[in-house]
Amino acid sequence: MTDAEETSSPSENASQQTFDHRVCLAWGGGCDDLTVTVKENRVVAISPSCEPSKRWFRLGDYFQPEVEGCFYQGTLIERAEAIEVAARLLSDAKSPLIYGLEQATCEAQQAAVELADRVRGTIDFPNTSKSLSNVLAFQKTGKVSATLGEIKQRADCIIYWNCDPVATQPHHLSRYSLDSNPNLSRRYFIVDHEENKTSSRAEKTFKVHKNSHLAAVQTLRALEKNRPLSKELVQQTTGNSLEEWKKLQQAIHDSNFVAILFPGHLSSEDECQIFYTALRRWIRELNKVTSVIGLTLGEPDNPVGAENILASSSGYPLAVSYHLGYPRYNPIEFNSEQQAVNQEIDCLLIAGTSLTQEDCQAIQTHYKGIPKIVLSPFPYHASQPELFLSIRDLATAETGLVYRSDGVPLPLRAVCTSNNPPLQETLEAIISHLK
Repeated sequence: MTDAEETSSPSENASQQTFDHRVCLAWGGGCDDLTVTVKENRVVAISPSCEPSKRWFRLGDYFQPEVEGCFYQGTLIERAEAIEVAARLLSDAKSPLIYGLEQATCEAQQAAVELADRVRGTIDFPNTSKSLSNVLAFQKTGKVSATLGEIKQRADCIIYWNCDPVATQPHHLSRYSLDSNPNLSRRYFIVDHEENKTSSRAEKTFKVHKNSHLAAVQTLRALEKNRPLSKELVQQTTGNSLEEWKKLQQAIHDSNFVAILFPGHLSSEDECQIFYTALRRWIRELNKVTSVIGLTLGEPDNPVGAENILASSSGYPLAVSYHLGYPRYNPIEFNSEQQAVNQEIDCLLIAGTSLTQEDCQAIQTHYKGIPKIVLSPFPYHASQPELFLSIRDLATAETGLVYRSDGVPLPLRAVCTSNNPPLQETLEAIISHLK
């Protein structure tokens, strides 16, 4: 009996099943109390629902059936043979890359780390180049953080810096922020280069010039240290007067618990790493006056789990090379994009990641002429890879551990059945067949 069958409840329609307390990773907050209705092995209703949750559970127009089978050079083969071919390709490679894994359970991610170690390859995740600045800043300055539950119960002042949770994380305000605790009076501020959908709920929006987030943070740090500032220069560089920034500083000082929420990367910031370093240092400095925490508003899926698993196994959160037989960390040299540019990879295994047609075309361009092994529940939207193995869909058919953006683990349980094996089982089978 599958996990989905064990936890289902009867309904009037014998072919329909209802599952309670299901996890959705469509946004970083990770709702864990959804009720999902399945009919004929397909999700037909979600409560409470939002557009990201419909996309996550493949409801309605988002439905996409799993691919079944294994293909080697375009020819259908038995799974046992596909496992042997995958093991041979990885064993013969001198510098393989294990790539993806944000759409995987922690158990599967652990198996991927073991595989990278066994074949002396490199393991890296999508968007490393974007998240790298935040990771390096964290390693340099440390962080003062909290869970979303602590923010819900304690934060009486919340600052959203360059993020728009109403647009990207529909249930954030109702679960953890403005509408989550009627017994707590809160103040809300937005710092962004334009008005956004969350601005209508905020006390004030500080509109900074594009690419001036660093100048805004440094202004606030200077105020905290009582450094002299030029009113004209502050207005010119940040787009807000010095008096306005003093009002924000005073609001922070008047609060008992301040939460500063920001994205994992700034697409418009030229000096991204310097910004994150300054932001985290400002948060630490504010704790001399009151309790202040900083938290990244997370990305979809399970990237936090991937970083945690890799860090616990190797000591490093991303871009780790086992080429010399032990883990080495160099996020500039070992990230997947740089290795593609340097043409250092001679075999690519893509597992547990959502690949758009553009992603697939980019992979075809950057990793041209090398064997590609794809482990996915859905078709590979480019020229046929050397080897394709179908696996279960993480959202609907996988069971295991995943992490919320604030580092809280959640149990993922299946709502649909699948004829494909889990990613963890497939990776472990490949490991068992290595030379």
